[in-house]
Amino acid sequence: MRGPPFDIKIAVVIRIARALTLSLTLCSLLPGSARADAPHYARIWLYGDLSLKLMPNWSVDLIPGMRFEPSRSSGEHKGHYMTELFVGPSFHTSSGPLSFRLALWYYYTGFPIKDSGGHEYTHSLELVPTVSYRLGPWTLESRTILHNILYASQAAAPERWGYALVLRQMLRIGYQVLPWLGLLLAEEPFLGLIPNLNAEASMAGFWPRGLRLNRVYAGVAITPIREVTLIPQYIYETAFGDGTAVVGHGQYLFLTLVGRLDLSPQS
Repeated sequence: MRGPPFDIKIAVVIRIARALTLSLTLCSLLPGSARADAPHYARIWLYGDLSLKLMPNWSVDLIPGMRFEPSRSSGEHKGHYMTELFVGPSFHTSSGPLSFRLALWYYYTGFPIKDSGGHEYTHSLELVPTVSYRLGPWTLESRTILHNILYASQAAAPERWGYALVLRQMLRIGYQVLPWLGLLLAEEPFLGLIPNLNAEASMAGFWPRGLRLNRVYAGVAITPIREVTLIPQYIYETAFGDGTAVVGHGQYLFLTLVGRLDLSPQS
């Protein structure tokens, strides 16, 4: 199959590169009015990412994860504070160096409650289009997550079913140093677009409107064999309250073990 014309390839590269540069620049210009009591916290994320290819263009994704907070500058650290599960189909296609992937995931989020031993949780659907372009050892990628929150146990009983929409826009650049080693750099803001006006806003339930998080990622992708990749990343997170007031600073170790298994008839 022939790839897209050269001028289209260059236009895609320029557009993604400009978007990444603009996004990083805008986030660096955000007012730095941190609250005096804004905490600093250290966290560890452990994730698995299994993709089962069932047909040439279709896969099923299973992504479990757990999050821990071992340290916090003020107040008691949270310990194990979140459990996640993503599961659903994804469609993928490519033409030369340009590729497109569209995933639809059911998303479960659980928040353990240390004092009672119980937990709060949400049920959501995520629509995830991803466009990437390869140029030699470089990969430019734009991933959009439309996070549709449908149920939040944290809300009062009559208000637990509802709707809120969060937009996550990641722009990532990768560089393949060796066949088994890649470098990654990304930036991802989280914007509450549609709040649930019938329920109290909460980051553990129906998100409020506005910019709430920004994450900068830096890491490596280690592929010892073609079907398995280990991705350790460092994340710096800035959390925002109403307006652009900074209410928290996080530093994370994010470990993901990726597995790819081809079960399609032609394999």
